[in-house]
Amino acid sequence: MTSGGAGPVVVLGSGPAGVAVAEGLLRRGHEVLLVEGGVARERDRDRELSEGAEPRGVWGHDPLTENRRRVLGGTSTAWGGRCIPLDPIDFEQRDWVPHSGWPISYAEYARWLPEAARLLEVPAMAFHRAEPDPILSTDGTVDGRPIELWSPPTNVARLLARLKAAHPRLTVLQDTHVTGLEIDEQGGVVALQGRRGDERVRIEGARFVLAAGALENARLLLDSVLAPTLPALGRYYMSHVFASHVSYTGPALPRATGFFRLGRTYGRHRWQLTPEAQRQSEVGNVIGFIARPPAHGLSVHLDPLTALAEAAKAVRRLVRSPRTVRRAARELAVYGRVLLTAPPRFWPNVVVQAVRRRSRHRLPMLLPPRDARVHHLTVQAEHLPHPESRVLLSSQTDRYGVPLLETDVDFHRTDFETIEVFVEAMHRFLGRLGYRSTQDPATVMRAFARDMFGGFNSNAHHIGTTRMGEDPVTSVVDADCRVHGTTNLWVAGSAVFPTSGHCNPTLSIVALACRLADHLGTR
Repeated sequence: MTSGGAGPVVVLGSGPAGVAVAEGLLRRGHEVLLVEGGVARERDRDRELSEGAEPRGVWGHDPLTENRRRVLGGTSTAWGGRCIPLDPIDFEQRDWVPHSGWPISYAEYARWLPEAARLLEVPAMAFHRAEPDPILSTDGTVDGRPIELWSPPTNVARLLARLKAAHPRLTVLQDTHVTGLEIDEQGGVVALQGRRGDERVRIEGARFVLAAGALENARLLLDSVLAPTLPALGRYYMSHVFASHVSYTGPALPRATGFFRLGRTYGRHRWQLTPEAQRQSEVGNVIGFIARPPAHGLSVHLDPLTALAEAAKAVRRLVRSPRTVRRAARELAVYGRVLLTAPPRFWPNVVVQAVRRRSRHRLPMLLPPRDARVHHLTVQAEHLPHPESRVLLSSQTDRYGVPLLETDVDFHRTDFETIEVFVEAMHRFLGRLGYRSTQDPATVMRAFARDMFGGFNSNAHHIGTTRMGEDPVTSVVDADCRVHGTTNLWVAGSAVFPTSGHCNPTLSIVALACRLADHLGTR
């Protein structure tokens, strides 16, 4: 079977990156063929195609099905909505950070942030906000003025439905799993090869964009004839480094450290290690924010209501497909721990939040009560680029014969020093304001190191693997996101980030996808 023709731009993936590329191309008058393996609701047989082999190395990795989705809308269907931009320092070549520096400037990136904000339904504004409370000021080392925004959250499947209704030039192929790239001798992609059930599919087009996530993009390229020509392919795999053992006693925090309304969405302050302090201490970018203390090893954003909903889904999947018992047992163990460790005072809030779940502008998550006297700080730090942190192909294959991925996460010593410097800086900053840490920084670091060993979780932040750069030896795509050595193949998404920054990647994914759409749309 052949789908499409010689003309359309073929976009693989219907998540934030793929839909943003498609939307930008359609506005510029181009024909788009968007390919998605899933359908409107994720099915077990689709999700199984994202399974990975056992991770290598000492750090471990969450199961590759845990934080990915094969469904219309991609991971935006499970996205919390957190929107934070990268910082100017993230784009710099930092002498103390090997392999740092982007081939584009911060200004070039920032010009696409308003477009990304529009698509993700958050205000286009500066991500700093002055507050009168000294805890939200700066001492030159820690800065409490930065804010983050929270999308409703936007499920881009809804945007895709509107695009399909408005643009006859858009074709969406659902239930079509891409299994390989057909490439000619000149480095041009001729077609995508795929499967729809037992039927073989061949998808032709003029230009091709891989927007299937950092792991799946790398998997397809590693399994292609391009792999030997791209030595950096699969390398520099990053996420973020989380520490959640820091607690302080003291006065009630100001409201702005929790959620406050900004038009139709919410904002929240966070504390950040200033660029000057990063340079002086020679560490990475890092922030801290107030959250509930997580159950051991679990996401800080996994509130009891979400756990209850996900547990119900796991049980439903188990009833429909008993052979998924092992995965269901793992999931129910996670969600059960959240429910069992939730304090009684959370349950009235859970009931209220359950009612609000039908609202498009519900609170992003449940935070501790404002009058609490113990404040739990979660730290989210940059995972610095490391060529030996990577994904590889396994000898195992999925049901269509595509090799599974193996992960082999690695870290720099500086990744841990970043956490240590920030914890000590917050200890001094908050101490001057009357807050006292319940543990000294050394104890916090020991607990953090213990939990990291063998317990790494990506928290759905899959970054790198096809990084952007000028040198084909140390990068996979150029400054325009075109794969080195190819004539008509581009990559969209966090796969192209040379560094991760401290921030959740979705806002930047969409900003760079808008930039790519403009580049392709004007060619």
